[in-house]
Amino acid sequence: MAKSRRYPPFYKSLKRRELYPEAKQNIKFLETRTSYMFLNGETLYKLKKTSHDYASPELTEAYLKEEFRWGRVYGGEVYLELVPLSEQEGEYDFTSEGNVVNYALKLQQLSARYFMGSLLERHKLTPTPVGRVARRLAQAHKEHPAQDRDVESGRPEKLYALVEDTLFQTKKYLNITVTQPMLDLIKRPLEKFLEDQKRLFQKRIKKKRVVYTHGAFVPEHIYVRGEAVHFFSALVHRKQAVLDVANDVSSLVAELERQGETELAELFVKRYISASRDRDLLLMLPAYKTLNALRQGVHYAEWMNETEDEERSQWTRISTEFFNLAVKFSRDIPKE
Repeated sequence: MAKSRRYPPFYKSLKRRELYPEAKQNIKFLETRTSYMFLNGETLYKLKKTSHDYASPELTEAYLKEEFRWGRVYGGEVYLELVPLSEQEGEYDFTSEGNVVNYALKLQQLSARYFMGSLLERHKLTPTPVGRVARRLAQAHKEHPAQDRDVESGRPEKLYALVEDTLFQTKKYLNITVTQPMLDLIKRPLEKFLEDQKRLFQKRIKKKRVVYTHGAFVPEHIYVRGEAVHFFSALVHRKQAVLDVANDVSSLVAELERQGETELAELFVKRYISASRDRDLLLMLPAYKTLNALRQGVHYAEWMNETEDEERSQWTRISTEFFNLAVKFSRDIPKE
């Protein structure tokens, strides 16, 4: 028997059109793995599902303040405000009257057709928007170099720790979407690169290539329509996002290559290097591509464990594809 859908307690209240003075349509409700969204044709309200980081209104407010702050950096004016969700006698609304039980990000509603994930799915992604995304990302990186002690995150020890943590997480999926021989093939060239290229890492710190990256730079978070380019859902845990610019570049490249868009991936790297004048990026990319493919493999394996049978096979396939890509990318890591 199919499971009945469980809606959040505020679902009925927030579906009321009269709650949104700016509404241009009846309220549309969307659910993702981590969020609930209410769309009214003009704006959308995004609420996080309860989790370790969002276990109370106070924690939720703190994390969403960070998401809003970095949303403004990478997404610009489409991030409008952070609003409280209050409950009074079983009814909910976006005011501070009553008992504040949650918080929501209020954003401009943009057409889903122009997110890069949709463009890829419809085979509508062309070189022009890819170039615009590359230039916008290079500009954001230039404007937000890591400061003070944060630059230490650009040292090889930081990347080594990420590699070790990610490899540890893969153990749960051994012989499901990845094998031990695959992990061995990935680990050895990564470790050798981190040991041999310490001067390169130091050079990139001096060149201010260690920045406050987006941290989750994947097609579903990238909007491009004409000259308008916005990046959504920057990583809230900023300590995990202070890395070499190669972190963001490789994240998108890995996804483009997984979907067979190798030429667009190469164009994106070329345009980013042209805009940033970062000639050494090509030396860093293979290692970061390997790491990001590993992380995406784990990410989709986690989805695989959390979804129903009809979706499980899809996430299993994508997880396997990313782990295979990690092996492929590791072969391009510089040997000396």
